[in-house]
Amino acid sequence: MPPEEPSLHYPHDKGYKFLLSSKQAFLDLLRSFVPQDWVRQIDEAHLFRPDKSYILQDFKDKEADLVYLFKRAEEDDQPEVIFYILMELQSTVDYQMPYRLLLY
Repeated sequence: MPPEEPSLHYPHDKGYKFLLSSKQAFLDLLRSFVPQDWVRQIDEAHLFRPDKSYILQDFKDKEADLVYLFKRAEEDDQPEVIFYILMELQSTVDYQMPYRLLLY
């Protein structure tokens, strides 16, 4: 008898991470929520996914769900833009959520 497949832990988180790992899907989402000219200027060629893990002040490891870095054109004096995509899909109210979001 074959071994049982392990159940998928947090299937919704994994599904959204998979969908938003597509640069085009991320840009579509961003443009639908941020109706600004500078957002419409972002293209896939200047959008990168850097390392998403970091260390907190208390030396605990932390990992963001998705991180995108927008590098502007070299002739543009504006700084890079970093987008942290935090997916906290909850089935119940978590009253610690404001504090948890500050940890990112």
